[in-house]
Amino acid sequence: MHIVIFVDYHDSLIGGVPASIRAQRQSLEKLGHEVTVVCPPPPKNFSPHPATVIVPPVPVVRPNSFPMAFPSRRNERLIERELAKRPPIDIVHVQTNLGIGVMGARYAKRHELPFVQTMHGRDDVFAEQTYALPYLTTLIAKWVHRFYIPHIQKIPKASESETARNAWEVMVNQAQAA
Repeated sequence: MHIVIFVDYHDSLIGGVPASIRAQRQSLEKLGHEVTVVCPPPPKNFSPHPATVIVPPVPVVRPNSFPMAFPSRRNERLIERELAKRPPIDIVHVQTNLGIGVMGARYAKRHELPFVQTMHGRDDVFAEQTYALPYLTTLIAKWVHRFYIPHIQKIPKASESETARNAWEVMVNQAQAA
């Protein structure tokens, strides 16, 4: 089976998500599966794994100092070209809901492939605790996500902040796409 994982962090980085992706890739490969990871570039002192498709990051925007890829047509064409060089894909596993996650969802839909979504955290909490402008950041993320992925599920007003509602709208509708 050929599994393609779309993720916002290169697996050479230190942290929970990169470690999870690295372990998942290694475990699947030991079971005889082929795994391709689509992600931003590794840090300068690392070479990408041969089964990695590197997506160029946005030049200036680096949330929490990590490179971020935008779901542009240029990046989608790059992904199409690179994945076309590999064996047929059986399943798409998206492990993010912005940038590369949007491209993974769109790739799966275009190719009518099974699409699994994993969420690694609470984007609402992350935004509120780490972004300098959490409301504006999540509002822009929601608008961008809605441009690419239909937002059929609205988040009802509750005791949560507008920042949280924006983040939840992205998370829920990314999951709905899967």
